[in-house]
Amino acid sequence: MKSSIKFNLNIFIVLSVFSTTAFAYPEYLENFSGYYSENGLDVTKFKNELRCQTCHTSARGGERNSYGSDIESALGSGNTWGINEFKDSDSDGFINLEEIFAQTAPGFAELKPAGRIEIKPSAKGILPVTAEILMPATQTSDCEITFKAFSFQISAPKSAVNLQPKLVSDLKIKVLKGEKITIGLSANPKGTLLVKCDTSSYVGSLTLAE
Repeated sequence: MKSSIKFNLNIFIVLSVFSTTAFAYPEYLENFSGYYSENGLDVTKFKNELRCQTCHTSARGGERNSYGSDIESALGSGNTWGINEFKDSDSDGFINLEEIFAQTAPGFAELKPAGRIEIKPSAKGILPVTAEILMPATQTSDCEITFKAFSFQISAPKSAVNLQPKLVSDLKIKVLKGEKITIGLSANPKGTLLVKCDTSSYVGSLTLAE
């Protein structure tokens, strides 16, 4: 299994297995929200709309959904919220990290991103490394694309207006309907790149390892 996102920040670790009632307490939603907001992801919908359904089958808590069961097992084993990021808990074709980035429900297959943004890296061993971003054929309008890179940095495509080619971890650019763009990655990258269309819930990810 690929490693989860790691940062130098205060990580919420739970050291024991919790009952169904205890696990529903708001503090666990706060811990989830805190972990991902500290990592630079927007969790507004989880805090204000999904709430208990982030990990439970009901808005009132109760039985855990598939993501909640995976999280209970992870936290009860002394791991962090990030341990299941590359797992597709609800088997809807999107890994949990993609769904958290898109703010859909990682524990409900019916609540998923609208479609996938394909990301293709350049061939292994070729420097500088680049990634080709392919918008889906079903895209109906231009997109404001948000990029989020962890453990390596990216540079804006040359066609991006008013953007310097310097390496950054966060990037927003406008991508036209049906457009294909290429971004640069820092040399010898090892990390994860997240991409989403802010207007239509398309999402994609790329994880590179040594």
